[in-house]
Amino acid sequence: MRKLLTILGVIALFLLLALAALGGWAYYQFLYTTPLTPQEIEDLHVDWQDATRGNWTPWWDPGSGEPVWNPGASFNAWLETVPEEDKAWPLMLKAYFDHKAIFDHDLLGTIPTNEHDWAQLEPTLATADADAALTKVIEAFHKPVLGAWWSNTDMEPYEHAAQVAYAESNPETEPGEREVYHPGPMTFDSQANTAMIEVLLPSLGRQRNLTNFARSKAAYELQLGNAETFVSAMEATLAGSDLALEIPTLIGVLVETAVEHITLETIDWALANHRDEFDEPMLARLEHALAQHADASYVWQGEAMMVNDTIRRISDDHGAIKLSTLQAIESDYGFMGGGLGEPVNLPDAELHASSQRAILVDLLVLRSVSGQAELPWDGQPTDSWQFFEQERPKLNFISARFLDIMLPALEKASERIRHHTQSVVALRLGIAAHRHFERHGAFPETIEGIDDDLITFEPIDVFTGNPLGYTLTSDGPLVYSVGPDRVDNAGTQGWDTEEAWDGTPYRVKKRIEWWTTEQAAAYASDTSAQWDWVLFPIPQDEEPSPEAEYDPDWDLKQDGMFTEEGGAKNAPEDGEDG
Repeated sequence: MRKLLTILGVIALFLLLALAALGGWAYYQFLYTTPLTPQEIEDLHVDWQDATRGNWTPWWDPGSGEPVWNPGASFNAWLETVPEEDKAWPLMLKAYFDHKAIFDHDLLGTIPTNEHDWAQLEPTLATADADAALTKVIEAFHKPVLGAWWSNTDMEPYEHAAQVAYAESNPETEPGEREVYHPGPMTFDSQANTAMIEVLLPSLGRQRNLTNFARSKAAYELQLGNAETFVSAMEATLAGSDLALEIPTLIGVLVETAVEHITLETIDWALANHRDEFDEPMLARLEHALAQHADASYVWQGEAMMVNDTIRRISDDHGAIKLSTLQAIESDYGFMGGGLGEPVNLPDAELHASSQRAILVDLLVLRSVSGQAELPWDGQPTDSWQFFEQERPKLNFISARFLDIMLPALEKASERIRHHTQSVVALRLGIAAHRHFERHGAFPETIEGIDDDLITFEPIDVFTGNPLGYTLTSDGPLVYSVGPDRVDNAGTQGWDTEEAWDGTPYRVKKRIEWWTTEQAAAYASDTSAQWDWVLFPIPQDEEPSPEAEYDPDWDLKQDGMFTEEGGAKNAPEDGEDG
């Protein structure tokens, strides 16, 4: 009997040790995070003023003298100090609701390059109503502050007031029209601790809408010979682009870049088709406006604040990311659907290692990718996902899963910004050549021949760091980059062919790819790769025929998911699960 008990004891001890070893393995496999070194703790520091322009910080003092993490209340407290006359958002809303029929037109943003759509939009642009709308948009876009409140529980106050006023002044709905929406009572709380990832950003959509209108209206006025109105509209859209950055998020950076790019494309079209309408002072004004927005940058600190904010809301009181909260948000709500709680108020240096390590990896990715937006480009793109995978072993399972969800393809944002920055440089060079023409009656033969005072910037080619290509054609100056293959082909644009919904082919510019120098060398003997990136004037894509029959499954067919007959490939048989 004693021997049996001894054997059972040994087995129990073995099992206990095995379970302890298994528990230890599971802990190190799923829950252990490599602690941060003192230097890494220092690296957690971010100067939030780079994202907030020094106006506020995510740490808000409710009056107790002990700041708490509440970026929304902090932002709204700052906004209360801004004079009403400095705010663009109330004027943007007034422009929209006073001229709603104009701003709801489906073809806003069209310019005369698309003859079919332009013919449908032009009568709207010719009205006195459109004249009044442009005056309001120009005034709004020159305001120094956007002025929309931080909220996610209801419409922010200005939007709510505008919706109520519109609904009450339009109580009757015309037959066949959508019923006028009334938002009901407002429940906005300026001190609510609203998660950054859940903030409603109606201003970004309105800004794009008003920008598209200004683009179309400016083009219309230029065709009438009103170059002064055109220049004023372009100055306004460029000035207003910064308004998108007021609540610092990555989407705001992308909207700012998009607004600026729409504007430069419009100016490019104007110079290519109506050069004689502009005198040298007008061109100087366009150059000055572009110069204010020439150094586009990836304001990564706003994205870092959002990740920090989100981590704090899915952590326990000790700042450790909770698996249960992460799973609930991921499976039941999604980050945009609610479920994020109140944030933990510990300083970054006192958070649990699981949160600290996730914040640090995000910061390292953001800092490395942000430098990829600058000109010239070094030809070695940062792969944020590859970098994350290198850091994954230092994270526990929960932190890694969080970053799996949260890390976007950040290098794509940098690509977009440097693409835009290169386009701005080229347009400024084109304007300099036109200003030279106004002074001397002839275009310069080379970049070096342009008057020195007209080029106050470096006309850098993003791919080489050398000056952009410049040549004269029968239509005037042509500016180009040598493109991803780094070979100068004298400004020969590359083209691809796409198919409309009815299968009709049409021609589009080749898409710019960001090859490394090694990849470029591999294409040295490939004649299909030997083309340049023409930047000014921008070559126009062909428009597919407007009579092409619309096929709602066209995209799926291109991806091989639908057959030409309309049936889904590999569709389950009747009775099988889909």
